[in-house]
Amino acid sequence: DKAAAEAESALRLLPTLQPALLLKAQLHNEAGEAGDAALAAKQCCLLDAVSKETRRACSDILAELGEQLDDRVPRTHKFCGGRLQQDPCSMVDKVTGVEVQGCGMSECNGLYEASRQSSNHQPVFENLHGFRLSLEMVPAKNAGGVRYSWVIGRDRVGFFGALADQEKRLPPSDGWRCFPAAGGVAVPTSCVIKTTQMPEAAGRGYQALLSKDGASQAVETLSAFLQQHGAANNLQARAAVLTDLATALRQTASLDRALSKVNEALELWPGHWD
Repeated sequence: DKAAAEAESALRLLPTLQPALLLKAQLHNEAGEAGDAALAAKQCCLLDAVSKETRRACSDILAELGEQLDDRVPRTHKFCGGRLQQDPCSMVDKVTGVEVQGCGMSECNGLYEASRQSSNHQPVFENLHGFRLSLEMVPAKNAGGVRYSWVIGRDRVGFFGALADQEKRLPPSDGWRCFPAAGGVAVPTSCVIKTTQMPEAAGRGYQALLSKDGASQAVETLSAFLQQHGAANNLQARAAVLTDLATALRQTASLDRALSKVNEALELWPGHWD
């Protein structure tokens, strides 16, 4: 018990610490806690630059438990409960980030990751320097109406903008122009979209979360999805859905349930976010 507590303390400080994850897997296995042992072994093997010795030790534990060395939720784990099958399902792309390149303002360059905020039914992306990339409505010239543009700005000041594709509404690769606040520096030359795949049903819940007053619908959709057979049966996908659900629960003031889902997501996929 003391050894397990020390391993957990180490993982709270550094969730990707290989020796602590391996020790956790070994301790749970010796205690007959198959689900927790398999989860820790899989998490350890999925780390970058895992040593051959560590991978071999984790593989031995998984083989002993009748589990595969993959990114699936262990069939004996409490979060699975035997419900998750490896059934195929329709997948859709979820935009997780945008890589901005070639801008004359160096702090505007780099990876913009999706935040938990939205603007006009699209996620707001943020980089390490406080710049935000968001879809905004701007006046349309000679039309008397509005149109949608992606804007790079900081502290509510826009520096660069580009018209959005009217169908997909994704950040464009080119067509950027400079706003006065940017002082005439070179505009971004490209934007590379980073995506991950998620089940179509979970995608509907995510889109509801991005819409105005859609949190309640997102809670209903994502909660129902997680109860389905074959729903998000790999570690990262399930953790991502749980995080979206927690965000929706927070917006509906269901704080205890939100915290529970966050803890479940972190237990499944700690420290592995791309």
